[in-house]
Amino acid sequence: MATFSRELLRSLAQPAFQESLFTAARNLGAAPARRAALERFNQISKITGQAQTSALSGEIDMLANNIEQLETIRDAAPTLKQKQAIDSRITQLRGLTSSAKAERLKRDITAVSQIDNRLDGLDARTDISEEEKKQLKEGLTLSKNQLLDNPEIEQGYRQDQIEAFNFANAQRTMREQEYLRNNSKTFLDVIKTGDSTQLNAVKDEIPQEFRAIAEKYITGAIQNNEINREFEEQSIAMRTAPMTKTEIDAIVNQLPERVRENVAPLVNRYKKAAEGWSDENKEWNTKSLTDARAAEKALRMRVENLTDQALLNQIRIEDEQQLRTENAVLKLELEFVNPNSTDIKNEEMRLAGQDKDKITPEITAQATAIVREGILKQIELFNEDRAKELRVPPQEAIDDVLANPELADDFVKKYGLKRLEEVRNITPSPEPEPSERPSSTPSRFRDLFPGRESVGGQARRSMFFEQN
Repeated sequence: MATFSRELLRSLAQPAFQESLFTAARNLGAAPARRAALERFNQISKITGQAQTSALSGEIDMLANNIEQLETIRDAAPTLKQKQAIDSRITQLRGLTSSAKAERLKRDITAVSQIDNRLDGLDARTDISEEEKKQLKEGLTLSKNQLLDNPEIEQGYRQDQIEAFNFANAQRTMREQEYLRNNSKTFLDVIKTGDSTQLNAVKDEIPQEFRAIAEKYITGAIQNNEINREFEEQSIAMRTAPMTKTEIDAIVNQLPERVRENVAPLVNRYKKAAEGWSDENKEWNTKSLTDARAAEKALRMRVENLTDQALLNQIRIEDEQQLRTENAVLKLELEFVNPNSTDIKNEEMRLAGQDKDKITPEITAQATAIVREGILKQIELFNEDRAKELRVPPQEAIDDVLANPELADDFVKKYGLKRLEEVRNITPSPEPEPSERPSSTPSRFRDLFPGRESVGGQARRSMFFEQN
């Protein structure tokens, strides 16, 4: 025991042992602080992870809450260095706010489109009653309108609709152009035979999707074939004598301008060679005859090829022009369905004599109707028939406003007070017997709106063009 005590005292006197004791004592006292720091680190990491998840999912409120939690931890941090480290993390998370808002906006825009899809499929459902359909429709429509009250969501929704429309039409155009490339030779070969029965048989085989574009091509190809036939009838092989300058110019002038420009050298070559023909002797100079035949053959081949290319290009250009027109009309239709709130407010102020306090629900309805009428006048510039269709309320809207008077304000905003009065002044016709009950629109609505049938989702689908 004495030996152990002496060794212990000797070791205690050593500097290394004293340092180890000091370190042990320091670490023992620092253990609670290290545990607190570790807990704080874990808490910050957890909150940071939650904040990143909130930003990615567009949960702006959750992200703000996460930042507030970090601010609380920062304020309680014991050292300046720790406060600065946490503040740096807060700054990084605040930088995620804009991307979170963008993600939230994207999610809300998608939600509107999903509501549209549910509304479109509502009428076809057989698993719920008509009353349940009505309630579900009202709820979905309310949710959609609440989302669209946000101008950014409304604008994004419109843009999504336009992009979807453009994408669908671009895909359709690609399929149509590919179909023409693969089938134009078949059409041309049949047209050249002049057999209308065979041509009709070929037309009957055209898929419905491509009938409009194929009919446009066939019509143009028949006109081109008539020009080629005239060349053949006036050829040297058919009549020995060459075409006169007047005769060849009459045929060439039927060609598209670019084709005329392209074949002009061959036409001049033919005219030059035709000078070797003697009207008096009714015979050719041998060299001139050879040149004329060569020029004529080259001219006919080039005209046939170029007129077909010109026809395909013309169809493509016309389709592009039509798509631009439809795109412009679609934008206006989307604006018609959900008019710009700023335009409505400006019209409200005008009607109220620039006195905001005088704006009433009636003035708002009138202002909305005026804005919509202005949009319809713009649509008329592109498509008068479409503007007329939009001015006539869909049967579904008429049914709803007659069954539920509370929808009158919304009806007036969309179609105007005059239209509502017309709808309400219709004298109901007697209910038919069950065996005579019509399967479509009741007669009292057919009388006012001829040709309008009650089709579920028509009001929502009216923003898209009917595809033939």
